[in-house]
Amino acid sequence: MKQFFTLCCGLLAMQASAQWNNDPSLNNPISVQANLQYAASITTDGAGGAIIVWSDWRSGEGDVYAQRINAAGQVLWDADGKAVCTAPGNQNFPTIYSDAAGGAFIVWQDNRGANQDIYMQRMDANGNALWTADGVAVCNATGTQYNPNVLNLGGGVCMVAWHDDRTSANSDVYMQKINNDGTAAWAANGVLISNAAGYQLYPKMTTDAAGGAIVVWQDSRSGGSNYDIYAQRIDATGAVQWTANGVAVCTASGMQGDAELLADGAGGALIVWEDYRPGTSSDVYMQRINNNGVVQWNSNGNAICTAANYQNDPKLVSDGNGGAIITWFDYRSDGGSFTNFDIYAQRVNSAGAFEWTSYTTGLPVCTSAGRQQLPQIVTDGTGGAIIAWQDNRNGNNDVYAARVSADGSTPWTTNGVVVANAANGQDNPVLVSDGSNGAIVAWADNRNSNYDLYASRIFAGGTLPVVLNSFTGKKAGATNELNWVLDATAAHYQVVLQVSTDGIRFTDLYKHSVAVASSRKQYQHTNVAGTLYYRLKMLQSNGNVSFSHVLVLGAATSGTFKLYPTVAQNQLTVQAPTAGELRIVQANGQVVYRMMVAANSQVQIPVAQLTSGTYYCVLGNAQQAFIKQ
Repeated sequence: MKQFFTLCCGLLAMQASAQWNNDPSLNNPISVQANLQYAASITTDGAGGAIIVWSDWRSGEGDVYAQRINAAGQVLWDADGKAVCTAPGNQNFPTIYSDAAGGAFIVWQDNRGANQDIYMQRMDANGNALWTADGVAVCNATGTQYNPNVLNLGGGVCMVAWHDDRTSANSDVYMQKINNDGTAAWAANGVLISNAAGYQLYPKMTTDAAGGAIVVWQDSRSGGSNYDIYAQRIDATGAVQWTANGVAVCTASGMQGDAELLADGAGGALIVWEDYRPGTSSDVYMQRINNNGVVQWNSNGNAICTAANYQNDPKLVSDGNGGAIITWFDYRSDGGSFTNFDIYAQRVNSAGAFEWTSYTTGLPVCTSAGRQQLPQIVTDGTGGAIIAWQDNRNGNNDVYAARVSADGSTPWTTNGVVVANAANGQDNPVLVSDGSNGAIVAWADNRNSNYDLYASRIFAGGTLPVVLNSFTGKKAGATNELNWVLDATAAHYQVVLQVSTDGIRFTDLYKHSVAVASSRKQYQHTNVAGTLYYRLKMLQSNGNVSFSHVLVLGAATSGTFKLYPTVAQNQLTVQAPTAGELRIVQANGQVVYRMMVAANSQVQIPVAQLTSGTYYCVLGNAQQAFIKQ
């Protein structure tokens, strides 16, 4: 619904900043280039936003692109994404991990050479590549290398794991440590983790809390299609710490696969997997392994769910107390038609016992009609979790999400809230915590009949943002006229007009509570004098608070080059008396932002992505300094 308000408070019109779109049929485009954009991976930017990477075929070949979107929904890098790698050949299936400095490590499969290799890049908070253009070679050994993933070790150092066919038709597991300058810390092309008989596939890593990592994989050393789960610990020097070729996590009959893990907070790991030991269906099992490679729970794992039919694709996240919350998609209600999948979850403590004891075969998160599948999970910051999934209850694939609290309650709408429901289908969602008990979700989107990348933010209360579409004003004698337009997915929010004489300390001027589908209000602010600063404060019923950009009333609107605040965190407002290129320049002379401005205009510049320090805003021969906190 749209809420229209007219207030008299006369200001100069200002360009509205990009922000989260709260309409699930619109969302926020990340990349809408030609051909396919898909296989997204996401990580935090450390400031409430996200960095998203994907496979991109805009050039006719597979490349790797990335984008940063901040907490307010502003894309901060190049439109439609920053090129991470556009080398010859195809680069596919990138994965990403925060570097804890506002940027990210990105690793991918790369066939620029004779065979598929592993390359990676580190991007800083401004979207600059810190290592060799088009990436550094992690492994370009003979044979084929597949399915890399990356783990941050701190200090700009990371580890990469992959499976590798260099010595035979079977795959082995290798790893490499990459220094903060992009060079390899260990032997060229990686150190061997396991070359047991058969295949070792799909390695995943977590930290061992001692500068190394624990890695888990799917393993067919026992013969045929009877894959098992094995693990190994590797220290900071590249030396394996447990039994050669790994310790057995599960060697039960049937196939075990799709293993995932997380650190248990005590130097070990919690590992979950999909398990076909029943023979005709699959279940979810889990194990804890300590820092010495000794399993802590039942031999071959604890059953998390053994309901009828199939339970697939388990994912897990820490509960913040030594245990984990696990989610999966579930066929128990399907009846063999493969048209009715649901989303379930369970919480397990550090001893392997269920915390949600009322749900011995899992807590139902979504049991709507149709297929709910491919769940992803992140912490909600309070011991619970937010889960997003692909959902075709309405015919096409949409994206839905739900929150599960630490006690097993589901405080959002029954069967989840819709995140994206545009035409033609939205697939394969990924998500990351927004640091405020909500999440940012990204997905491949076919609304334009050509898969693109879109994203949205969902708040802790299960709502999409209240969005300010415009906030403008003009002077009318002794009265100032101010106008704004808001969108909201629900009513019951409050709008507060705030005023300031210095642009720093704001006081409430007018409040309006909205509890109906539409409302029109008018407010008179008369006998104003001098320079005044105005902003809107928007409060939702779930406690979420957001602010508009600041509008400035001044006696003169031209001839003076001004910016404020001079100490900025998220946004800088600039008053430009002349047309030209406006630049933000570091103290060392490097240009970090540029845009064209019109004469006698005011613009907002996002600065949240900048590192702390002194910068200069330059327009022609004029410049003003400001400090980024």
